Amino acid sequence: MLNVPLFIEGMLGMGDNIYQRAFVKQLPAGTYIRTAWPELYEDLPVLPVRSFTTLRKQRKNEYRTQAAFHLPPDMRQTKRLFYGPDHLR
Repeated sequence: MLNVPLFIEGMLGMGDNIYQRAFVKQLPAGTYIRTAWPELYEDLPVLPVRSFTTLRKQRKNEYRTQAAFHLPPDMRQTKRLFYGPDHLR
């Protein structure tokens, strides 16, 4: 079986990215994460991927940042980090 890289579809808000850091920290090195805030992951062994979001503040940060973005691998195992109303009760 192939050992394909893990790709995390992260949340896009700054607060959400701060919140999800605790989970991302537990992931294996070399994991890719979609984010508009790559600066928040510079101390972790993950590879930020540009989100290409249409959200104004996030898009502005993506294009102004000095942090490096990586291209996601073609073959990957994708997981999504999220929470909804049921998770917040």
